[in-house]
Amino acid sequence: MNQHLHSYEIPVSRNKTIPEIIEDKKAALDLATEAVNSISTQVDRLSSARDQYQKDVNDVRDGLLATIRESKQICTHFNLAEEMASTIGKLRQEAKIASDLNAKREFNNTAGAIEALLQQLR
Repeated sequence: MNQHLHSYEIPVSRNKTIPEIIEDKKAALDLATEAVNSISTQVDRLSSARDQYQKDVNDVRDGLLATIRESKQICTHFNLAEEMASTIGKLRQEAKIASDLNAKREFNNTAGAIEALLQQLR
């Protein structure tokens, strides 16, 4: 507490020369260009990964639909739509009860996905 820095400097403004300004702007442009290229590469990688995940999801969905169709042929008295209606109802009820918005969204998304799957079966 007894030691303090006492600086007796007077700020002086210094004018930059045009070559210095150009060099600073060029360095900022190079840095921004490098960032854009890096982000563009990342976007391309993420896009290809997303496409691959979407293909995988579609393959799983198609396999699930085929399996459900086969099970409908084996068990003629089994009605998947009626069985899943109760599951959809429970998911919608949980969505109403849940206090977390992400949980509500997830319950509703899952119920919607099951309904969409059932629509494809009809």
